[in-house]
Amino acid sequence: MTVSSSTNKVSYSANGSLTTFAYSFKIFDQDDLTVILRAADGTETTQSITTHYTVTGVGSASGGNVVFGSAPASGVTVVIIREQPLAQGLDLVANDPFPAESLEEALDKLVFMSQKHEEELGRAIKASRTNTLTGSEFTISATDRANKIFAFDGSGNVSITQAIGIFKGNWGASTSYVVRDIVKDTSTNNIFIANTAHTSSGSQPLTTNTDSAKWDLLVDAASATTSQTAAAASAATATTKASEAAASAATATTKASEAATSATNAAASFDNLDDRYLGAKSSDPSTDNDGDALITGALFFHTGDGEMKVWNGSAFITITVASSNQANINAVAANSTNINSVAAKSSLLTSDFVSDLNTVATTAVIEDLNILATSDIVSDLNTLATTDIVSDINTLATSDIVSDLNTLATSDIVSDINTLATSDIVSDLNTLATSDFVSDLNTIATTTNVNNIATVAGANSNITTVATNISGVNSFAERYRVASSDPSSSLDEGDLAYNSTSNTLKYYNGSAWVGISPGIASLAADGSPQLGADLDMNGQDIVTTSNADIDLAPNGTGRVVVKGNTNQGSIVLNCENNSHGITIQSAPHSASATYTVKLPNSLGLTSASAFVTSDANGVVGFDNGTTEESTVVSSSSNAATINLRDGNVFTHTLSENVTYTFSNPAASGRASAFILKVVQDSSARTITWPNTVDWAAATAPTITATNAGVDVFAFITVDGGTNYYGFTLGQAMG
Repeated sequence: MTVSSSTNKVSYSANGSLTTFAYSFKIFDQDDLTVILRAADGTETTQSITTHYTVTGVGSASGGNVVFGSAPASGVTVVIIREQPLAQGLDLVANDPFPAESLEEALDKLVFMSQKHEEELGRAIKASRTNTLTGSEFTISATDRANKIFAFDGSGNVSITQAIGIFKGNWGASTSYVVRDIVKDTSTNNIFIANTAHTSSGSQPLTTNTDSAKWDLLVDAASATTSQTAAAASAATATTKASEAAASAATATTKASEAATSATNAAASFDNLDDRYLGAKSSDPSTDNDGDALITGALFFHTGDGEMKVWNGSAFITITVASSNQANINAVAANSTNINSVAAKSSLLTSDFVSDLNTVATTAVIEDLNILATSDIVSDLNTLATTDIVSDINTLATSDIVSDLNTLATSDIVSDINTLATSDIVSDLNTLATSDFVSDLNTIATTTNVNNIATVAGANSNITTVATNISGVNSFAERYRVASSDPSSSLDEGDLAYNSTSNTLKYYNGSAWVGISPGIASLAADGSPQLGADLDMNGQDIVTTSNADIDLAPNGTGRVVVKGNTNQGSIVLNCENNSHGITIQSAPHSASATYTVKLPNSLGLTSASAFVTSDANGVVGFDNGTTEESTVVSSSSNAATINLRDGNVFTHTLSENVTYTFSNPAASGRASAFILKVVQDSSARTITWPNTVDWAAATAPTITATNAGVDVFAFITVDGGTNYYGFTLGQAMG
């Protein structure tokens, strides 16, 4: 066979129940395997075949199994090594058939021997390929090198040097000391080792003794004592801080409970809002958005009718203007003919005309006009309303003549004037309208007649203005029109029209007819209010009375959008006193986050992109799997902290010997559990676990020393971190 693998050793972590362990390489004899059990304390015990184990798969290229009679204990490392005997058993006889298989087996054994040596050399201390080591042999006998140190000389070659050191007790004066003698300085409790042979003199402490240069400090007990004192003080401070931390933890628990209550209230408020405003619907709904019975006052927008509707307890009714405002609108529509007539006289509405109206608008003049306002008199006035007669009237319109006319302005004289107001008589009056005749009229102008004439003259001035502006009055009919549809001809910007079909007053903007919305006292007076621009709250709130709801109902697929400005969009749900609040806030722009978060279909169960809730028993269920982040742990100055607030799964690739600290576990009565994956460095590193970790059999596991070897551990605490229970999930899993 060919030898394509250099593997000749495998190792496993025993669990106390497993008895069969595989090896993946070929052996020629069961005795070619050496099986060793390594305990957690480093003790190694070589097992005996048949006594402790049996072997299967001898001669198989894929290997076989080592089967123990009794399962190795949990925490023990099982190591299986192929150790090919260093012997050559092939004897080739001249002129005999060439045994290719035997030759190949002999060659395989030679390769296995080389692999054995390579494995052993891999565990040996040796210089790198670029180093120089000219002398690696020593000749000192076992007796001479006893209790001495294996070291390197001044040339960097292997040598056997001084003894490890012999303790001579307390230092004393006039005592002969040799190199590596160890003494105690009783004045400081420091331990020194002699670096030069000498006879002592002077006194302690040795640091100021005349022979101080002949001693090297091994143990600085004085500094250790100082550090011990400082440590005791720090421990006292730590105890005080721990008490303070416990008090803070109690406060945090209370605040967490208050926050949970606020969150529950916020959820109830949101559900209440959803029950009050049902959104946009194509037909009248029979239940609210939760499938519950409708509540009185519930609103929705009917997309088919384009109307807002409200539930009155038994049916949905359309929201309309108040009855009093509707009556006013109906009255305007009923008088559209009169309005159109006034519109036809728009050119008369000059400042002079308005001034004349103000002059006429007295109680006495109005009473006189009422007397004159008969169809017969109006007909007579129309007869008089010619340019010539108006000119004559202007001639008469002096204060003196007006005074005379006032005298004449009695019902009897007016009746006589009506008799005279024929075209023939008017013609005669034109003939009479000379200065001489006017003089005669002055004679006639008694107080009574003049008063009556004054009444007529006042009205006549207004009539004159109307007559002068008759073309403008006529054009008003073109400016304001009433029809069953919007006018399509003779259109000028600013024209008005009343559409009797839609009951809407509109204006022409130069390209289209635009409805004019009447002013309203409140939103309740408008059946379908719309905004023409952004609504500025102007520092105010939208509030209701009588426990009414505020419902938001986008049309169709429309949504209620809370936009961001300089900050993310947020919704704040306050407490009943508005002194605390829970903020629901969108992710920042930098996150480029666009997704939908839904409320769950039922409490206690989760669904995709939905909030996580608990059921009535406080239990949360997950229909499918969960994923979470693996938090990377790093060490500094041989220390690393695993913060349980950062996650539940941690990975640490060792780069130095490390001492772990576990921080921020759940409070006592709640559980904190986490998994730690440890990846070994190229140089075997060690781990010092917190003294609060309780391992099986009170023995911490020995981590895998192989480069990139993976060990996985699990920990749990239920008493706030006072005790952690540690478990080995697997080792040497690289």
